Amino acid sequence: MKTAFYFDSKELSRSWSLNISNQALSGTDGTLLQIYVGLLARDEDVHLLCTSEPDVRSGTVHLVGSLLDAYDFCTSNDFDFLVFIAVPSRHQEDLFRRARTDKKVRLIAWAQCTPSFEWLNSACECDSFYKLVAVSNIQRNSWAYHPAYAKTFVIFNFVEDLLLDYGEPKHLSVEPTITYVGALRPSKGFQHVAKAWGSIRERMPSAVLNVCGSPGLYSSSLELGEFGIAEAEFEREILSHLGLSREGAAARGVSFLGSVPKKELYGLMNRSHLVIVNPNTVTNGGSTETFCVSAAEAMAVGTPVVGAYADGLIEIVGNNIGGMLTQRQDELIQAVVTLLQEEKLREALGEKARKRANSLFNKSGAVNRWLLLLNNKSNAAGEAVSNVNTRLPKFYLFTVVRLFPLRFTKALKRAKRMIGW
Repeated sequence: MKTAFYFDSKELSRSWSLNISNQALSGTDGTLLQIYVGLLARDEDVHLLCTSEPDVRSGTVHLVGSLLDAYDFCTSNDFDFLVFIAVPSRHQEDLFRRARTDKKVRLIAWAQCTPSFEWLNSACECDSFYKLVAVSNIQRNSWAYHPAYAKTFVIFNFVEDLLLDYGEPKHLSVEPTITYVGALRPSKGFQHVAKAWGSIRERMPSAVLNVCGSPGLYSSSLELGEFGIAEAEFEREILSHLGLSREGAAARGVSFLGSVPKKELYGLMNRSHLVIVNPNTVTNGGSTETFCVSAAEAMAVGTPVVGAYADGLIEIVGNNIGGMLTQRQDELIQAVVTLLQEEKLREALGEKARKRANSLFNKSGAVNRWLLLLNNKSNAAGEAVSNVNTRLPKFYLFTVVRLFPLRFTKALKRAKRMIGW
């Protein structure tokens, strides 16, 4: 099968390459590039359609202007599939309209973030829409209310091969060390970590916090605040809890490292006692995780994860399996302090985390799943993870209400209006 992966690289506003380890990329961008490279290594007929030039260009990398240009390129060159990241955008609405009755090129949308109800409607109206790829079973099951569910397929994200044998034994820093990983935006929840830091330091005065991420992880064209940490309003919010400046934060044990190349990030994770990822829940604001590559990377180096007991992290990390998941500010503080203080618990969770990442989130498994999908030998659900059932359980609607109350209720009301209930 002849397959194209669309990568809107110009959104990065910086140079990029296919060497994932030596640059700072979001989990979404890094995973897309690695799948392309992985399938290429299996001698598959795969191509990368990008909107800006990489540092080194090969014969299967092509420059296009937009997603619609990528679709035209595919139709003109007899491609079977066009794979793109599912995001609400005018370009994707235009794509679905253009491809509505043309079944020559089949469309595969990769939902690194969960698409809206309106997006799902547009996709289902397009005859060329072939599959919607979910990155966790929990994410896939959240679409059970919609006809698009029949076209879903689960492929877990993964960690780089080099991580699977990385960091044995661990080389912990002398002082209690925490690393936060994520873009510095409200959607990734660092504001909750900033608010909690004073209480954590009261109980662990020597603790230090490395903050890895910036708002420019997805784009470097954003205007930052006075201290170059985050966009101005968000920068003021988080620094209000951390000493009002970089110097004030440093005096409180907090270092803002910006976007860190992967190899450097892996070293920081290995030396850390724990890694914090998105602590957002449905009730405390911001978006939650569908998978969270940063969590899987921390687990792969044997470092327990602290994050939200919400959505994909429930399945990927698992509470008290690969780390500790929390729902409230006091739980976040307690989880961090507990893991810093209790060495045996930390080591036990770290070992569980390593085994889990090795077993479930390896690149070979993800490439194999893509091969199943592209060769039309697909089963929808992923492998069983934690205690999450990969089959659709009886009375599933009540499960959805429990896990996704706001999202589901809104969608259900809209569906009722549309069909005249």
